[in-house]
Amino acid sequence: MKSKLAKHILMLLTAGVLVNGCGEENKEVRLALKFSPDKIYHFAYENKSSAVARENGRFLYSNDITNKVRYTQEVVESIDSTRARIHYTYTSIKENVLKEDSTRIDTTEETWSTDYVTASNGKIVEVLPLGDVSQESIDYFTKLFEQTSPMFPEEPVPVGYTWSHTVKVMLDEGATDASTTYKVKSLVREAGYDCAVIEYTGNMLVPYRQKCDESGTGYITGSDRIEADGVVYFAYTEGIIIKEYENSTLLREGTLIRDEKKVSFTVDSKTSYTCRLTEIEPK
Repeated sequence: MKSKLAKHILMLLTAGVLVNGCGEENKEVRLALKFSPDKIYHFAYENKSSAVARENGRFLYSNDITNKVRYTQEVVESIDSTRARIHYTYTSIKENVLKEDSTRIDTTEETWSTDYVTASNGKIVEVLPLGDVSQESIDYFTKLFEQTSPMFPEEPVPVGYTWSHTVKVMLDEGATDASTTYKVKSLVREAGYDCAVIEYTGNMLVPYRQKCDESGTGYITGSDRIEADGVVYFAYTEGIIIKEYENSTLLREGTLIRDEKKVSFTVDSKTSYTCRLTEIEPK
């Protein structure tokens, strides 16, 4: 009797494990941003980077920078069922430690705002900076966001699902692809939310051109090559990212042209950042 009872309990427990395990694998979730006009979302972001700059192949400088940002996001206009204009306000505290003199720490604080037209699939449709921002900067970030937007799938997806977002980029040497691959790693409960854990890895290629200074006597042209991998916790019921972290490397290659003189330069940097939702404030 005891043997039969034990076997029966073991069968029930095993069945429970199988059902629970299959439940997560078979469950499909919709990955889509949701725009709530009655809420203000507060986030904490921290970025740490190390960079080395060279001019014409010679060492120029190196530094370590810690950038702490608190920002809010709120919907200011619902354009249609899949797009909204979202207002962001940032307050940044940046600490710059020069490696040549580690006792010297330059601290700067800055506040600014930007609006983005965002689609529910994660695409940044338009960058709408508020204030004095050059067209060159707008063009740069438009190209960057085109490549970093996740472009969520249109249908619900299960754990293990992967997709890629590829953009054709025109560089001086010709056309090339920038591509990021995403994978739904698991479904978890995180900070009180049901989340899809999304891992990604990819490369970005962003050409740029900008003035050297306000006088407009020279300009800088080149490209940024970025490799990144990270993890996103996406609260799929609420339609919002509640936590993310990323590691990346950047190689900036460029040429400064002024008074018919050319100076080539490179900047190598490694960056890691974390970002998390800290508060949801009702309007």
